[in-house]
Amino acid sequence: MIARAIRVAIATVLLAGCASQGATSSNPPEASVTPAPSATTSSSPAPTVQPSPTVQPTPVTSQQPEPTAGASSGARFNVDLVLSTGRTVTIEVKDDSGTLVQAASGTPGDGASVPDGTVAIVNSGTRALQLTWSGPPCATDNFLLIEEGAARMTVVQPMCSGDAIALDRVLLLTFANPISADAVDAVFQAGGDTPA
Repeated sequence: MIARAIRVAIATVLLAGCASQGATSSNPPEASVTPAPSATTSSSPAPTVQPSPTVQPTPVTSQQPEPTAGASSGARFNVDLVLSTGRTVTIEVKDDSGTLVQAASGTPGDGASVPDGTVAIVNSGTRALQLTWSGPPCATDNFLLIEEGAARMTVVQPMCSGDAIALDRVLLLTFANPISADAVDAVFQAGGDTPA
């Protein structure tokens, strides 16, 4: 009887110990820790940044384009004519034929190779003419009018006083179409109004 009572007491102590150990090892529900949300996690997606469209510059078109030389009636060319002394005189070429594409200085020889008051004209290619005339070094502002059809060309040279020796002026003209020197009437005009 005493032995049985001892066994019951031991069993009670063991059960009480197990019960208390179970109570201390378990966390109460209110003591549980919920992890904090990460800084990288979000309940709504981050807004997408759209790049602004690149603005393309608008090309600027000239309101009044420069006329192409020789492309229309009345085109003008300004040329520095080289003299045999190394100096230059100028000539303005007005093309009413609409066929002149280039005007340039030729290379003159020494002195004057053509009579005073005349214009020598020869072909320097199937589409090119060479005009030669002479004048004093002081005649610096010359003018040439090419009339419609390019059948007549008038060289106007300013009058000036001086006793210097006359020097050749050589002008090379290139046209869009073949041209013959024999079909062109070249005229020299001293001073006065230009026939423009």
